[in-house]
This record gives sequence, C-alpha cells and structure tokens, in this order.
Amino acid sequence: MKKLLLILFAFILSAAFAETVINNIVGYPKKIGQRKFVYATHIYNNEVLKWKYPFTKYWTVEGGNRVYSYNNIGFPGADVHLEENSKIIFVLGDSFLEAMQVPPKKMSVSVFADLLRNIDTNYKPINLGSPNNDAYILWFRTNFYEKYYKPDYICLMITCLEVLDLNFQNHTCPLNFLMPENFGNQIYENKLEKFVNVFRNNLSSVNLIANGLNYNNTNFKNTPISIPDTQGSKRYDISLEYLKECLKKYKDKYGDKFFVISIEPEEDNNKLLSSICDSLDVKYLRKNLLYEENILSGGSHLNELGNKKLGELFYDAFVKFYKK
Repeated sequence: MKKLLLILFAFILSAAFAETVINNIVGYPKKIGQRKFVYATHIYNNEVLKWKYPFTKYWTVEGGNRVYSYNNIGFPGADVHLEENSKIIFVLGDSFLEAMQVPPKKMSVSVFADLLRNIDTNYKPINLGSPNNDAYILWFRTNFYEKYYKPDYICLMITCLEVLDLNFQNHTCPLNFLMPENFGNQIYENKLEKFVNVFRNNLSSVNLIANGLNYNNTNFKNTPISIPDTQGSKRYDISLEYLKECLKKYKDKYGDKFFVISIEPEEDNNKLLSSICDSLDVKYLRKNLLYEENILSGGSHLNELGNKKLGELFYDAFVKFYKK
C-alpha cells in the first residue's frame, strides 16, 4: 500500500511539474474550446467545420514557437468589430492567407483592414483562410459563414497554380456543389468528448498530448504525387477546368462583387489564371510575392513583410475594382 501511494505521489508530482513547464515556461496553450458543425460531408477531411471560440490561443511552430490568439469572432487576425452599417468582405484562401505563423495584427487581412479605414471605416474584411482549401472547398466555407455574416464583397486568393493543382487532385469529377440537407447544423459534444475536454481545457500538457495523438492518427486520402514538368498547359488542364467551374459558381451568385487575386510567381501560369477569369468576366489582379524576401526563414509561408505586401495587394485590387 505504501509503495502504491509513493508511486501515485510521484505520478502527481511529475504531472504537476510537466504542466508547470509546458504551460508557464514553454507557454503551450490550453484548448479553451470550439464549436463543430456539419460541413461538406461528401468531401474527405471536410465533413466537419470547427469554429474556434473567441480569443482561443494557438501555438505556431513555423512562426518561431509562439502563442497567438484568434480574434473576437473566432478567426485569425485583428479583432473585427461589426456594426449595423458594416460592409463585410469575405477573404478566402489557403494557409498562405490564414497566416497563423505571424502575429494577428501583421496578417495580410489585418493590413487590408487598416488600409481600408482610409476609404471607409465601415469596410470589415474577415479572414476565412484555411489550410489546403481550394476554390471548391471554399465555396462551402463561404456558404456556411453566410449564415452568420452577410458579405458585401467576396475575394478569392489563389496562392499559385501549382498549389491549387495539388489541392484539386484530392477531388473527383464531377464536382458536387450541393449542400448537405443538415449543412451548418451544430454537432454537440458527446459524453466522452465532454470528459476529455475538461482536462484539455484546463491542462496544457493534456492538450499537447491530445493534439499529438490527433495529428498522428490523421489519415490523408489521395495525397498528391509529384507531377513532372510538361510543355504548355496540359499539366494543369483538369485543375483549370475545376477552377473555371468554381469561379462560375461564385460569379453567378455574387456578380461584380466577386474578385480574385493571386501571388503566382510564374508568368505563364498567371496568363492561364488571367485567361480563365477573363472568360467569365471575373475581376483579377496578380502580383508575385513568392520569393525569398517575403518567405519565413526555414519555412514556406509568408513572413511579416510578405503579409504586409499581400494586404497592400488586397487593398490595391479593391481600390482598382470598386473605387475608381
């Protein structure tokens, strides 16, 4: 009995020490919580949408092992204060737009918001970037958040054709744009999740272990393979068809309030993207930002300077298209 008590005491002491180190010294955050909703149930790894609670903290490794927080409405970036006269701009994109690696106020959408105040303080861009999201998945993301915020403008960011092509390879033809019958319904925690989250919400060490297990157990379907370079546009033919089909959906629904920007580095690829947008009468602006000066050291995403330039590109596009 005495030996058992000693073992128990040693375990508790070790757990307390680990929590002190992980939470107070390392700074790894507690979970806090998130809401789950029925999403694109026919798209693998997109069956459920997770919306963070306001001010939830997160850890970024690529950004230098730092802890930042989601904003007051549960999105990346500076706080967004919405009022009755607010003119909401949905900014859609992948992890390059999401920009979890830099401080929230330095993210491109935050820079965009700061610049827009020079025109009208009612303009409120919202960062809807999410990793590996292409124009197809972002269609569902847009329709989901429309249930909560009515957008006046929609901006789609295409990082580059190569990344878009890799993401589109995870889909099968034909693309299905229909919303599930229970689309957007909240999914409530079961008893086991509630029990586990009591610990995750209060102990950083447990949250760290749980996140590690979730990452290791993630199954990646249709992982993109390396594609050899080919002549002309044939390499991207299928993805370009997918993109055109997606852009038409946005154009049909949002009309002239929909525009596209790209940071595509290759001029030939830019011409392909521009041609598709022109064929649909979709506003398009591109500026190459994918070069060393704008990329995180040892990483692949945009650094603070790159995000600043991207925010300025959003602003330049908006002024060009809507404030002539």
